[in-house]
Amino acid sequence: MSDLRYFLMTYNLKSGENDVKEFENSADALAARLDAERTLGKEFEVVVLSASSLEVIKKTHGKYF
Repeated sequence: MSDLRYFLMTYNLKSGENDVKEFENSADALAARLDAERTLGKEFEVVVLSASSLEVIKKTHGKYF
């Protein structure tokens, strides 16, 4: 079993607000990303990142926080 966690990040480019959802597997995270891309406007950046923890993501992708 992998130690990786998958994080769906939706970042509002205008307001700087973000939302983070954690997933145990990449398939669920990618499906959620596709759904978010379909429903959110162009003012949102939508990404899936993988790491051992959210703390690691905060260090490596600080612009989202």
